[in-house]
Amino acid sequence: MPRGRIEGEKAMLNDYFGRCTCPPLNWRFIIDAPSGEFRSMDCSLTSQSGRHYFLHLHLVGFPTQLPQVYVKYPNPLNNRSGMPLRSPSRSMHVLSPDHEGCTQICHYGPSQWHGNISLVKVVLRAKVWLDAYECHLRTGQDIDTWLNHAH
Repeated sequence: MPRGRIEGEKAMLNDYFGRCTCPPLNWRFIIDAPSGEFRSMDCSLTSQSGRHYFLHLHLVGFPTQLPQVYVKYPNPLNNRSGMPLRSPSRSMHVLSPDHEGCTQICHYGPSQWHGNISLVKVVLRAKVWLDAYECHLRTGQDIDTWLNHAH
C-alpha cells in the first residue's frame, strides 16, 4: 500500500472513529518487516448489544484488491445452533475461513470493489455484518435477512 494512502487511511480512521458516538474503535496496522509494507490491520469492535469482537483485515493488494476480513475473536464464531460458521454461505455472507479456522465475512462483493473505497467503509460494513450476525443469534434467521447481496 502506498505510504501516502496509508497515512490517509490512518487519518480517516482517527477522524471518523474519533468523533463516533459508538464505542471507540481500537486498531493497529501490521507492517511486514523487511519490506516495510503494510500487510494487515487488526481492530476491536463493540456491537450494538455490547459484545466485543476482534477483526483481522488482510490488506495485501489493497487498495486495488478487496481486503479479506476475518473474525479472530470469538473463534470459533458459532451460528445460532452452536455450529462454527466456517463453510462458505451466501445466505450467511460467509467466505472461506483462514488457516486458523476464523470466519471470513463478506463485506463487499468483488464486482462492487474499487480502489477508492476506504478502510473506514470496510470496518463499518464489518460492524453492520456483526450486528446482523447478532440478529441471527436472536432469531435464527440467516444474515441475508438483514443484508442483501447488492450492498
